[in-house]
Amino acid sequence: MQHQAHVLQINDDLFGLKASALFAGGLQRVSSYPNSLFDFSSDLSGSSDMSQQTQIAVSTTFYPGALLSNDFAEVNADLVIQSADAVFFYCHSSFVRSKSSNNFNQLIPNSQKSPSSSSTPSSCATLIPPPDSVAQNYIKTPYLTSIDSDMQDTPPMSPASSRSDMSRRSTTDDEEQLQRLQNAPLPILVPVPETAAVINIVLHLLYDLSFEPYSPQLDVLAAVLPFIEKYGFDQKALVGNGSQLSSAILAFASKYPLEVYALAAQNRLHDLAVSASQYTLSVSLSCLTDQQAMDMGPMYMKWLFFLHLGRAEALKRILVTPFEPHAPGYGTCDGEDQRALARAWGLVTAYVLSTGAMQNTSIATLRSTYGPLVSSVRCERCKQILQDQIQRVVQNWSMVKCTI
Repeated sequence: MQHQAHVLQINDDLFGLKASALFAGGLQRVSSYPNSLFDFSSDLSGSSDMSQQTQIAVSTTFYPGALLSNDFAEVNADLVIQSADAVFFYCHSSFVRSKSSNNFNQLIPNSQKSPSSSSTPSSCATLIPPPDSVAQNYIKTPYLTSIDSDMQDTPPMSPASSRSDMSRRSTTDDEEQLQRLQNAPLPILVPVPETAAVINIVLHLLYDLSFEPYSPQLDVLAAVLPFIEKYGFDQKALVGNGSQLSSAILAFASKYPLEVYALAAQNRLHDLAVSASQYTLSVSLSCLTDQQAMDMGPMYMKWLFFLHLGRAEALKRILVTPFEPHAPGYGTCDGEDQRALARAWGLVTAYVLSTGAMQNTSIATLRSTYGPLVSSVRCERCKQILQDQIQRVVQNWSMVKCTI
């Protein structure tokens, strides 16, 4: 599912209470519009041209007034991150700063500036509405579920009379939230060069929220890793073994084994590289591209080659052990039967060793390949020896390491 965002459709002449409620905290003053987003005293009764609207894309998870966790129930979002594709994410500067070792790549000022201050932090920027081509990619959904009492000319959300009590309670809650947001300072606007899909995943990780509903692709998850390092977040905490991000990347290993292994090696995520290495056994190392080899580096490439070549050599050592029949006189077979059984064992072994990708030979393959020999033997003594030999082959092969 593609990353979604709300798109606010705001009439240029209605930048009063309605616009302020939708933004729930607002951004910096926009000089190109007739009223500030913080102008709560604007008269909404005047005429307006409803055809002139501005669309602004805002994250469906990190929007103004979102309850991200109980720790921020009474805390206004005072940091707005603007992605390269013009999507806005509302979060908390103190929380982001506490998670970052470099103050979000030195983009968050140490203290908020007053709205009336003449000096503006270099990290802040004036809100520029995204083009329609960007905004149309997102869901057009308002934030509030009720209408403020001062906006009598706006039709209610639902005409059903049975919901009137719920609407009144919701309106009261929105009024209380709006009053709290009116007293809040201006948030900091920080533009970053990364896309909304990447920022969305990172913020979900920071706030310990699940990003599974968004179903991010491998290229998005790969872009998250340098973002974490660039903005000073703890890689071990966010991408450690068993973490949400590590598990999401590993889920692509069966389809893109070399890509996932190279990604883990490039970012020195050793636990992830170890887990992904077993999936590389299904492909030939001849498929390795120059870029993947450069991303892995010499150490991880050496480990990968040792894994593939070492398993192939181990299988040879296990299978070349000749079949040893019982001594004459201990069964119902004769010497010719025993020689025939030994030849059959050798032929099956040669077949297994001649197939490609010996390093990826499964236990099920060994059982299904050697198993038919048992049913073709009439001597019970030979049959027992053959079953024991197959079991030793399977057991020895299962003990060979399948990861770097």
